Amino acid sequence: GEEGDAELHDVLELETRMWVAIRAHAALLHKLQGLPRSEPLPAGLARLEPGGAYQASLHAEWPALRRCHRLSFAIAPLLADVSLDEALMRAESVEGRLRIGLGVIATRNARLAAELSVRSAIGGKSFDDDD
Repeated sequence: GEEGDAELHDVLELETRMWVAIRAHAALLHKLQGLPRSEPLPAGLARLEPGGAYQASLHAEWPALRRCHRLSFAIAPLLADVSLDEALMRAESVEGRLRIGLGVIATRNARLAAELSVRSAIGGKSFDDDD
């Protein structure tokens, strides 16, 4: 019905935002680590990306909501965050888990971006570097 269509639309919009955040997170980590190019995402996560070659070849038949359901749980291991994992387990919906995960990764990305900005302002030194 219309309510289910609206819910799916909201979940798919959150999924899109989550992938933007995941890609930004990977790029920020790689810049901070000084790597020449980004590492691929873990296979378990990569296969959930809509339109990705891996996802398309293995799970083209997956309904979108099932893909989003799996993504909603996959964010905690990506961030290695046990408290996030617990929060996701308590959430009652895919949309709720995606919102929680998106909030956590957005906060983490903001911190990484701030660290990168400070490092570039002080000439590339890490906060852990001794003077």
